Amino acid sequence: MKKLVKAEILWSRKCPLKCSFCAMPNDTEGAPISLMVKGLSNLKDLGCEFAAIYGASPLYDFRGLAEYVTVAEKLDILTTIIVDGIGGKKDKEKIQQLYDGGLRSLTVSEDFVPYDKSSSLKSKAGLALLDWFVKLPDIRDVEIITTVTNQNYKEVLKSVPTLLKKYGSKAWFSFDFLHLDRGHPGTKCKGKDTKLLLNRKETLSFLTSLLVLKQTGYNIHQSKTFLKECLKNLSMITDFTWKCAPDEVFPSWLTIDADGTVMCCDDYHSDRSWKIWNFDVSDYDDFTEFYAKEVEEKCAGCAWSTHYMAHEIKRKDKGFKDYVHK
Repeated sequence: MKKLVKAEILWSRKCPLKCSFCAMPNDTEGAPISLMVKGLSNLKDLGCEFAAIYGASPLYDFRGLAEYVTVAEKLDILTTIIVDGIGGKKDKEKIQQLYDGGLRSLTVSEDFVPYDKSSSLKSKAGLALLDWFVKLPDIRDVEIITTVTNQNYKEVLKSVPTLLKKYGSKAWFSFDFLHLDRGHPGTKCKGKDTKLLLNRKETLSFLTSLLVLKQTGYNIHQSKTFLKECLKNLSMITDFTWKCAPDEVFPSWLTIDADGTVMCCDDYHSDRSWKIWNFDVSDYDDFTEFYAKEVEEKCAGCAWSTHYMAHEIKRKDKGFKDYVHK
């Protein structure tokens, strides 16, 4: 069994936006590019075949990103980049460089219902960027991702089929439920006010409708297993009862911070001593032992679907191609 399904690369924490749900700290300086590139070989040695590069938008710190993507793709580590698109023409120029280096996947953020100025700005810009990227030759996929709240879930269900038809067979929809700041060390989540959280009835309605869309052929990124498990156990969403550890496949992914720190998650981490450029199999074993206990005893749980599905893929040793839309 491979040790990793994927890596999440938190390329940059720099961001000019002030989105309602995000408290991503922006005080982490990027590591030298040569060391980050060196770390790709370590990820490959651990079985990693996919890297989601995100932040804040990675384009806010473009230094070395084209080289990083090129090396990753040459190592057969598929990449996607998650952006807000507010840079307009400059963002297109940067993504074109990444495309020339092998990038074939783009993910953009869309709120469907604007919560604030930043929300409105990024939603319009992201779709405009998607309009351009989807026309490039030989792309693997484009993905629209949203944070689901009780303010936008109905509009999401109404708009997603239309958007997926517009962008064609390589377009996918993905989501996360709104997460609050529950005191996790290192959390990226903001606020403790529960007024935007879906209640059980709304959660049930959303998941049921989304499962129907998936079963009728719409490209919904979340697996049927995840959606059905949530429907059987709504507390996974309403009370964040799922934990990635203890589990025999933990960890099925690693999160790499901008400074090269290896973390189990950007919403929970408590040790910054591991760095990806000198992270080998023995470090993975030590990391696993430490964080399995740490998460089990101290983490309040989550509902991050991408983490659940990474575990699912590693456990069953199948589904990876569906996950990366290949």
